[in-house]
Amino acid sequence: AVCRRAPGLMPAQLLLMRTRYVAGQHDAAGRTANAILRLDDACSDAQLILSQIHLSKGNHRSAQVTLDNAIANNFAVRESALYSIISAQCKVLDEDFEGGLKELEAAMKIPGIRTAMTPQQAEAARKKKALPISTRDRATVFLMYAQVLGRLERTAEADAAVKAAMAEF
Repeated sequence: AVCRRAPGLMPAQLLLMRTRYVAGQHDAAGRTANAILRLDDACSDAQLILSQIHLSKGNHRSAQVTLDNAIANNFAVRESALYSIISAQCKVLDEDFEGGLKELEAAMKIPGIRTAMTPQQAEAARKKKALPISTRDRATVFLMYAQVLGRLERTAEADAAVKAAMAEF
């Protein structure tokens, strides 16, 4: 109701988009993301969600184009775990395993991925308006990292990555 009465209220639109995406309503989330981008074409949150939607529909090329648009509008988006996950998935689907591995190695260096953030670090990230890092994102990075290492036949490193993930989670 709030979004219908105040369609320009960006925080409400972003929350609605994320809620729809998490609820599995990808088409509705995509429509909301497109509405947000009509209001602010540089909104990286909306572009990341659109990229995830493209990926979930099996269209990794459109997902990569949307990621490229997100970077063009806000270079800081490269420092988010979600960007690294989507980018790595696109590269792996293109069978660029080395590129996917580089993305995941960069993701492992993002504060809050290898080890959970302390409350002070989380507060500092929130003040910088950085995208929050969920446990799901952290686990996804660890698992994808191990999978890509396995695809590259670097089994000892993949085994070490799995053991590190098991110790962390």
